[in-house]
Amino acid sequence: MCNSTFIKSILVASFMPLLLSCGGGSSSSTEPEVNLTEQQIKDLNTLTEGEITGFGSIYVNGVKYDTSDSKIFDDDDNSISESDLSVGMLVKLYGELNSDDSTGSAHTIVYSPEIKGFIESLDLDLMTLSVHGQTIVFNDLTYFDDTTASALMLNDYIEVNGHLLDNGNLLATRIEKKSATDNISIKGKVANLNTSEMQFTLGTLTIDYETAEFDKFTMADLADGQFVKVKGMFANLAGDVFNVDKVKLYTFKPEDDHNHQHHYLNGVIADLQSDISFMIGDVQVLTNSTTEVKYGSLDTLANNLPVKVKGDYNADNQLIATKIYIVNQVILKAEGVIEDINAELGTITVLGVTFIYNEFTRFDDDTEDDLHTFNDDSLNIGDYIEIKGYINTDGDNIASKISKDDEDDDSEEGNEFEGKVGSISENGFMMYGLNFTVNEDTEYEIYDVDASQQEFFAQLSEGMLIEVKAIPDGDNYTVLEVEIEDEDDNQYSEQELEGQVSNINNNGFTVSAMDIIVNENTTFVLYDIDVTKDEFFNQLTEGMYLKVKVMNSGESYIALEVEIEDPG
Repeated sequence: MCNSTFIKSILVASFMPLLLSCGGGSSSSTEPEVNLTEQQIKDLNTLTEGEITGFGSIYVNGVKYDTSDSKIFDDDDNSISESDLSVGMLVKLYGELNSDDSTGSAHTIVYSPEIKGFIESLDLDLMTLSVHGQTIVFNDLTYFDDTTASALMLNDYIEVNGHLLDNGNLLATRIEKKSATDNISIKGKVANLNTSEMQFTLGTLTIDYETAEFDKFTMADLADGQFVKVKGMFANLAGDVFNVDKVKLYTFKPEDDHNHQHHYLNGVIADLQSDISFMIGDVQVLTNSTTEVKYGSLDTLANNLPVKVKGDYNADNQLIATKIYIVNQVILKAEGVIEDINAELGTITVLGVTFIYNEFTRFDDDTEDDLHTFNDDSLNIGDYIEIKGYINTDGDNIASKISKDDEDDDSEEGNEFEGKVGSISENGFMMYGLNFTVNEDTEYEIYDVDASQQEFFAQLSEGMLIEVKAIPDGDNYTVLEVEIEDEDDNQYSEQELEGQVSNINNNGFTVSAMDIIVNENTTFVLYDIDVTKDEFFNQLTEGMYLKVKVMNSGESYIALEVEIEDPG
């Protein structure tokens, strides 16, 4: 079987493709077939790891790569085609970047999903699910393939792509419902390694590797903090212990002795140290006075913020960032008919609101056509679309995702907007420069709780994040529903609390005047040792000092990890 790390096509000095022959396969090219060495792979000028955001040919990390001569493999070295790839998949791509820095040629693409397995729990309100001890969070940018979030059910077999968050959860870029198989695979960070028992943990799942085959490293090399992928049969999963058949080492760093001139890395920030350094996977990213930040600034960097980094590796395999692109955020939303689109300027106008789309904007075709090669060229004035995005530091509306729907006119149920409030009057407010008027039929919510008009306007202030459903009325919009949203209510932000515990009950407790709820995904730590919920609550008493990591759900706080610290 061919190893995908050593397989690709390469452009020689004449720029004519040479195609590799792999056992069992054949090439339609009349060019001579050659076996490429490891060094030839390392001599390609570009290594990029990130999310596919579009096709025609393929867009990864903001660059359009021609795939006409590409070799594409899964992580079992099976040859697959471009049609097997999808928006939201994370890939490693070796290729040649052109001088314009925006186009290139892909020579080898390797795809490896983060998780394959069965859904064990699902919470649509919190936008979380769990698969074999792994907590997965999804959001407005998660691409659902052959399903929707609301259609998912317990015991569905799914394939998940995504980025590890600072707390160890997985932020899903793509979730696909698939036909069930006996194969389970999980990628994550090794923790709680016990070499005598031949076990470690991924999330809350215990991995037993006593009989496993090791790929890319040996059993003796196994260490806490490494990124690995484990594979095994569902029959070998007993409770929270998984006897695996294979353990494969993963690294986000380039191979030794590489000559890549361009390095791109896509992920979410972890372990941020001021604005000087942070981690993406197992790579430490360093910034300096010459680092350029697009669509934000150094002081806007934060843990769990999605970014793309371009830079150069130093002798210690640290990535020195030349550019950091802040990408894939959602605090704005508009849904309606395209009124104007300008490909040269990269702008699109819906409901009187103009958005800028860029090299990181994801394009999804949610119509019955479901075009695989859907992009901005596929859009026309009059198409019904939904745009989700954010406001950059210059005040521009940036489109993170543009989806085309089958609807061909404004819905009678109203157009949807999400954004920050401008000026406020007795009868309404401004948003996006548009005037929104309320009436006696308008419905109000504050943090998911029904409210009166008086209560709503008493809370409303300029700059506040709201969600609106409204219908056009001349040059204005009449508000059908409006909701004040919690800006911290998202699945990739968390807070740390410390303080004395009170009001203990079976579902949680209070710390620092905040109500904390525990659930099946909460990790309990007693004097630096992971314990069960029952063991934890048997020790917990009023007045005890706790350290808690929480996620804000809007009305309360969900405990991700709670720890009783050793008083000594």
